[in-house]
Amino acid sequence: MYKYLLDNLREDAAGIGLYAFHVLLEAFLRARPSLRPVRAPMIQRVHGSRRETGTYAELVAAMPEPHAMQYVYDVLFELDDDEVDLSVHEQACCWEILHTTVVCLHEARVSNP
Repeated sequence: MYKYLLDNLREDAAGIGLYAFHVLLEAFLRARPSLRPVRAPMIQRVHGSRRETGTYAELVAAMPEPHAMQYVYDVLFELDDDEVDLSVHEQACCWEILHTTVVCLHEARVSNP
């Protein structure tokens, strides 16, 4: 995840994506039940199965973790004036990675015995 953000986005945009990634990870690590490891095959499966249509706001409501995705939406699309302006491409790249992150963490949590 880090590599994709750092290789495909300018430094400021990557920083926003990395910060949001860590906030999500910390939230899921503190939730119960605890997480099982998320491995590359799960990430590839989740990322490959993304078939999104509709607006970002509509996608938030359809997610299994709508509060987490609302956070992602707010970070990417509701930026304050003094924060970094993300291009449409940067928003889409961050959304793709953070969406995959949320789904993987959700599956790792609910799949934990």
